[in-house]
Amino acid sequence: MVIPDTVTTIGYRAFYDCGNLTSITLPDSVKSIGNGAFSGCSSLTSITLPESVTSIGDWAFWGCNGLADQNGLVIIRSLLYYYGGNATSIEIPDGVTSIGGSAFSG
Repeated sequence: MVIPDTVTTIGYRAFYDCGNLTSITLPDSVKSIGNGAFSGCSSLTSITLPESVTSIGDWAFWGCNGLADQNGLVIIRSLLYYYGGNATSIEIPDGVTSIGGSAFSG
């Protein structure tokens, strides 16, 4: 799925529990990802986070166990394993100033 470049925020639970969502590309216009925005998207294996994203809400990617080796964050690996995620490395753009609690748990 490709989000139009007129979108600036992915809101609260915008894609919550979209089990068929496998890939999503966020445009440079997106500045924030809300709480639980992609929670429960168990089939999600690819997401492109632009450098424009400066805030990722609580539980934003909870249950997205298919995500691995995404580009764009620096996160302590032990947290990923603690919460059961399958990702071995995730990168977040340099401009990110806020990542909510349990954003990548699941």
